[in-house]
Amino acid sequence: FSEPLRDITLSDFHLVIEPEEAVDKRARNGYLFDGVDGLVLEDVTLEWDGFEEEWEEDYVFRNCKNIIRK
Repeated sequence: FSEPLRDITLSDFHLVIEPEEAVDKRARNGYLFDGVDGLVLEDVTLEWDGFEEEWEEDYVFRNCKNIIRK
């Protein structure tokens, strides 16, 4: 997007990441937010189900501001 997304709320969300069978692995991070101004995460959780060497971070925030985690 040319402008940041504004005032985004994610609430009561549980993400489970399982190992991928594919050769071209896509999931590296649980949640990746990029270009958000005004992000509220309320009761947002993440579960890694297993292990992959490529997995990196639970939450990644790039070019984000005004983040609230409840």
